[in-house]
Amino acid sequence: MPKTEPKTLEELLGPELYGQVKERLGETEIVVADPDNPQIPKHRLDEVIAERNRYKDLATEHEKRLNDLKAEHERHLNDLKAGLKDNDTLKAQIAELQAKNKEASEEYTRHLREQQFSFAIERAVAAADARNVKAVIALLDKSKISLDGDNLLGFDAQITALKESDPYLFGVELKGRVPEGTGKPAKEVPNPWKKESFNLTKQGHILKTDPELAVKLKAEAGVK
Repeated sequence: MPKTEPKTLEELLGPELYGQVKERLGETEIVVADPDNPQIPKHRLDEVIAERNRYKDLATEHEKRLNDLKAEHERHLNDLKAGLKDNDTLKAQIAELQAKNKEASEEYTRHLREQQFSFAIERAVAAADARNVKAVIALLDKSKISLDGDNLLGFDAQITALKESDPYLFGVELKGRVPEGTGKPAKEVPNPWKKESFNLTKQGHILKTDPELAVKLKAEAGVK
């Protein structure tokens, strides 16, 4: 299968919607993850594109309804000149639709920023050699992390602390294994099933994030 060329945000959204998003974000840089980057599964990008299309279609529908009501409003104004019914109700409908259209646009912009932040977190955790990206992300306090351009502020301190407290969540191997291509023994993982390093909390983490590792550690400790 030929490699898919990366697309810009403007190509994904279309010129009109891209212009609206760019105007609302101001100077904020918009970054779209490379769908061919193996650190981020393609289905994650597909989910974002599908969600984007939903908001785009919603905005298009509201715009069409707004234009239809404006046209009807003009017809009623002409009717009023001939002594027909007043158009207060129609004006209220137009105002309501305009408000909904604005709300949909703001919601789309917010969602776009959230997806950008999520992609940045996933990339950073994968780059930190996490054994299970989702499990590590679940342990992060994302309220204390913010995205500044391409930089995740507050991320490094948390990931460093996790590597020190729970090294088994990252790219370490069982005692006796040699990492491919290094020729050096791998760092030993403290075995929470052994008597000298027994730890129920760490057992629970390993069982949840890496069942295969849990089986090997239990066997090593002589636990069934």
